[in-house]
Amino acid sequence: MSATPLRLTARWVLPGDGRALEGAAVVIDQGRIAALETRPQGPATDLGDTALVPGLVNCHTHLEFSQLSVPLQPARPFTDWLRSLIAWRRSTPQDVPTAVALGAAEAIRSGTTCLADIATPGWSAPAAPQPHPRLLAFRESLGLRDEAHGPQLAALIAHLSAAAGTTDHENPTWSAGISPHAPYSVHPRLVAALIDLASAQNVPVAMHLAETPEELQLLRNGTGPFVDFLSELGVWRADAIPPDTTPQFYLDQLARAPRALVVHGNYLTENELDLIAARPQLSLVYCPRTHAFFGHTPHPWKELLARGGRVVLGTDSRASNPDLSIWREAQYLAAQSTGVAPQTLLAMLTADAAVALAGETADFGRIAPGFRADLTLLSLPDPARIWNNLFAPASNPVGTLVGGRWLAEPPVRTGDTSDLPPAAL
Repeated sequence: MSATPLRLTARWVLPGDGRALEGAAVVIDQGRIAALETRPQGPATDLGDTALVPGLVNCHTHLEFSQLSVPLQPARPFTDWLRSLIAWRRSTPQDVPTAVALGAAEAIRSGTTCLADIATPGWSAPAAPQPHPRLLAFRESLGLRDEAHGPQLAALIAHLSAAAGTTDHENPTWSAGISPHAPYSVHPRLVAALIDLASAQNVPVAMHLAETPEELQLLRNGTGPFVDFLSELGVWRADAIPPDTTPQFYLDQLARAPRALVVHGNYLTENELDLIAARPQLSLVYCPRTHAFFGHTPHPWKELLARGGRVVLGTDSRASNPDLSIWREAQYLAAQSTGVAPQTLLAMLTADAAVALAGETADFGRIAPGFRADLTLLSLPDPARIWNNLFAPASNPVGTLVGGRWLAEPPVRTGDTSDLPPAAL
């Protein structure tokens, strides 16, 4: 922690409220933003022709697969990809803490300052002094059979207790959430019990939902590829899911939680989009490059935005994505989309993402006094045209601060560097 405030200036500061401030300065004191100055009011570290933006937030990933170098095949049908995933797990020695540390380090290098991970047995946050983003670990629960429910709830309660015992309110290393995995892997009664627990403990929930047509078929009439897949695993129960179930049942359950992430949502209907838009505690997490990897039909994220709903971004995992860069997700989306303002895309991985994870009182995701000094520094291909080129292919994260400390340090700095915070790498 610095004894005196730090003052950083760049060609552009994008506070996360739609503005672009040229030559502004960010003042950091004791890990938080003390002031945003439209012009530096004292000696400053000049970061050159770059942009300082709020720290990037990745709202969905599975770090346990961070040791994979390429996505698993085949991508289709989805149940065959799941078989490949299970085969990889069974054939590869599982060192989840090492995989989590690898993925967290990759996220830091790509500008991510907060990351929502799906935590499976053996999960742990990287040990100090390993630098890593702030982590929100959603403990995954699975169980179609009744006998699995008790052990799943016990494991989840232990996870919540571990987070409560290690979190420093001012500088948390990680916090906990709850993740009923998916409709095809969690009995509706267990889903309800998990939501009850989340409400009682005031923790967020994340659930994969409306991910594939095969999932919808299983919910509708208990048939399709998932029946064979789950039967092979010895967990299928023909009476587990009532006939004519739809994602709306799970959306109604998720809406009882303090905050909930609807992960993927590739096949949500118009009525389900209306429901999400009407309930501000719900956020849709879109993983663009994973969506493309599986060859899904066009995603309804624009339709939800048009309804006033919240859309945020995730990378999913290296089992379906070439890397864990949330910035690359936004660049991919910018290249594929028209009619969506760059300010909107930036909010999807900063301010809106913070609200999705932490609620309206989130103290990250913006550059404003009192907020955490979690910042990402971007190189710019054409500094004079900030919004036109913000997501251009040549725009890249080149520095990452968490709590006012460089965890990924800019390779080149200009101007006065006397007050530069120490780097962790």
